[in-house]
Amino acid sequence: MVVFVAAGSLAFGWLWPDLGDDGRLIAPLNWLAFMLRTFTPHAAMFLALSALLASLRRLWWPGAAMLALAACCAAPIGLSLLPREGQRVADADAITIMSCNVMYGRANAAAMLAEIDAHGPDVLVIQEYTGAMHTRVGHELSARFPHSAVAQRDDAFGMAVYSRIEFSQAPVLYPALRGSVPGGAIGRDWTCAEPQIRVVIRRGEHEIVVQGVHTLPPIRPSYLREQRRLVRGLAAWAERERRPVILAGDLNHTSTAQSARWLARAGLTDTHATAGNGRGLTWPDGELGGLWRVLGFRLDHIFAGAGLACEWTKVGASIDGDHRPVIARIGTRGR
Repeated sequence: MVVFVAAGSLAFGWLWPDLGDDGRLIAPLNWLAFMLRTFTPHAAMFLALSALLASLRRLWWPGAAMLALAACCAAPIGLSLLPREGQRVADADAITIMSCNVMYGRANAAAMLAEIDAHGPDVLVIQEYTGAMHTRVGHELSARFPHSAVAQRDDAFGMAVYSRIEFSQAPVLYPALRGSVPGGAIGRDWTCAEPQIRVVIRRGEHEIVVQGVHTLPPIRPSYLREQRRLVRGLAAWAERERRPVILAGDLNHTSTAQSARWLARAGLTDTHATAGNGRGLTWPDGELGGLWRVLGFRLDHIFAGAGLACEWTKVGASIDGDHRPVIARIGTRGR
């Protein structure tokens, strides 16, 4: 029973097609497939333990089947551990960007500032930026970053972008998007309900568009539907945007989600997949003790658009929140 239920569930999760989000049953089934993909590494651990128990009971064929399924589920983990070398970027137009979720503004301000000073980002994108956090760190951040766009809120969706580089256009706090996937029919324009700050900076001879993003957590099918809607819109926008694009933030999904493919089809490259090390886990930092390093997820991402390359990317140290920051060095390809 374990073998057939596990195999059937994983097959459903990975083979479920993208049927949009309309319909009474579509959203729950999308959510179920999303969760099965997200927890595939955890399924590998469960199946490996089940295979061990089966072998102790001398159930050789079920144990072998469980072990084979566990190996399939663990394959992405193994691939993520292979060494990856980023591409050299031209120093004249390279930028270092950091994305940081500050957990409703409850993260340790001193630890966050220490991480900023350690990595020296040119652009800082902050999620869950509250008025209380702004009171604690706003002055310090302004001293380090003379240019900023702030949309503080007391819920989980405040955002701020701080930059050492002057904005070449007025920041957009709530951009208008279209809810289609790349290559699909363009839907109607709609405006983001939560801040998704977009700024434009000039580096060398190029303008670079930096898009902050924070999607709803997929705790229920309706939230996942809204998350998918936002990612569809960002993918459609990135495909149309002719300037180089960097997208950074807490997407509340892993690289296994269907929506991650929409970003890839729009020409956005996951910097961790090309220049990161290990699994790059960012959440839930410290909430499971040391087990989070085994059971955690990479929910925070930095994507580089067409014409850009990533020299290196890394996960920062703990800031006493539930997410760890991510940092990347991005620019045009150097010689």
